[in-house]
Amino acid sequence: MAKIKNLRENPPKKKSELTKESMLLYMKDKSVSKDEKIWFFNLMESNRKEKVNNLTHETGIGYDLTKIREEFAKKYFPELYSTKKKYNKAKTFEDRLKELLED
Repeated sequence: MAKIKNLRENPPKKKSELTKESMLLYMKDKSVSKDEKIWFFNLMESNRKEKVNNLTHETGIGYDLTKIREEFAKKYFPELYSTKKKYNKAKTFEDRLKELLED
């Protein structure tokens, strides 16, 4: 199992580094107030959802990590939070063909 990243010692460079375990470790720190811990608990509970395991087809409980990371980053790592959404437009074959002529 991979070592859980301590977000206080090694701040994340991208939101994908905010894992459930690393956020929980961050919140367990003694310097975090009780109100912030309650906020995190409520954030996790409000983004809890039922998921289906694609392999076993069993239903289980999971979390919407995209929303959780967004809110966590907004509060604790504002440099990672972006108000603009990035949309990756898939290039069509025609777009790539036109790029061939641009070089």
